Amino acid sequence: MSPYLLPPTLQGLARSEDHWPYLAQYLSLEDLGRLNCVSSDFAGASTPKMMERAALDVLRRQEREAVTAEDLQRFRFHPAARDLCRNGLPATACLQSLHLARKAIADGDLQATVAPLVPSCRMPSIDQMPLPRDGSIVCWHTGTGDIRPVRHLIRAGQAYPYVLPGGAETVPRTAHQGGIGTGRQFLAPQPDYWVLARPDHTLCVWRTDTAELTDLPLPLPRSERVRMAAVSGNGRFVAWVVQEWNGDRHLKCYDREQGRLCVDRALSDPLLCQLSVASDGTLFVGSQEQGYQFGTEGQLKVVPFLHLPGCLYGLSPDENFLIRSGVCAADGVETITLEDRLRGTDIVLPRHRPSRSTAWFARPASMAFSAMNALVAVAYHDGVIQVFDPGRGEIYSGAIFLDAEFTHSQVQMQPRINFDGFNRIHTVFRHFDGTLAVHTLHLGHSGQD
Repeated sequence: MSPYLLPPTLQGLARSEDHWPYLAQYLSLEDLGRLNCVSSDFAGASTPKMMERAALDVLRRQEREAVTAEDLQRFRFHPAARDLCRNGLPATACLQSLHLARKAIADGDLQATVAPLVPSCRMPSIDQMPLPRDGSIVCWHTGTGDIRPVRHLIRAGQAYPYVLPGGAETVPRTAHQGGIGTGRQFLAPQPDYWVLARPDHTLCVWRTDTAELTDLPLPLPRSERVRMAAVSGNGRFVAWVVQEWNGDRHLKCYDREQGRLCVDRALSDPLLCQLSVASDGTLFVGSQEQGYQFGTEGQLKVVPFLHLPGCLYGLSPDENFLIRSGVCAADGVETITLEDRLRGTDIVLPRHRPSRSTAWFARPASMAFSAMNALVAVAYHDGVIQVFDPGRGEIYSGAIFLDAEFTHSQVQMQPRINFDGFNRIHTVFRHFDGTLAVHTLHLGHSGQD
């Protein structure tokens, strides 16, 4: 673009505060960048307010939500970008934080720390709620002599007590120990719904942000045991799988808006282990051998898998991706495929690093999506962490594989991973002595935090 083709009054127009909203609606971040590259004379044309408006448009397109400046104030910015937020430019600070995190990865500027979280507990196992939406993790354990699980909310690398209402217990979305957990950090707060089971054998839906507890008008027979359950992101559809007295599995999905069961059918597959439901009522049921997809009118689609325990066939927390693991396994090393449900394209997250133990331990254990789905982190059973940039790659995402500095022989892993902003990745894991600890990967020097 030649500078002579630009209106001579552009620079003055851009600097006129009254015209910022009108000019900015026609210019993207890329446009502003090209404008600045035309000539140093136009460096002042891209004002901070224009950049903020364009940055906010980018965030809104990625998050598909009406993200506001107030929402962004809750986000954890990179330390070097916090002055931008203080100066009233939170959207710019958010994108700058992502840029700095990517630069730290490219430069190899990575630091890792490990710290105890709940040193007094003894955890025979660790579990987590399947869809933490604010960058936190809820995990629980049952120690020696305990009758009920003890729950902890893990946020920003710190543990806090967490209590469920009215003696209810959670119904997990996975029916096997060590199932792959998924989480995502959102810029705008998202409702988070859990399926709970009351002591009287009834199911209810708990909305965590408002503490609203709603019973489902479908009491369960005493002969049935709920193996797993899931709620759609909008809270409308509730799905669950029960195991009947004769061992059969029965899949049900209840439409809370219509007040009726939209799916009610038996499945002969005894290896069902994953369940998720979309906001349009589509059901995704994962087995160790194949995946089942049900429409609200009963349509069935089957996706075959390799026979591997602990596979994943379910939705990401924002329902943008159908996550499939174990589909492209080679030599016992699994990959993860993210099927973009809007674009119909696949993003493949390969495992590059050889297993630090047997092939079983090279399997993914937990994964997390950052805000904007800009970065994806995967924790494996052998202590390896890989971070992917799905926006920078064609068929295969650009993988940055990172060794998480766990001494595998001294760790009983069960890792659960999540993002804290763009530049800190926390992995909660069970230490060899049964205590709960957190590994923090700093994208950039840890002293900057």
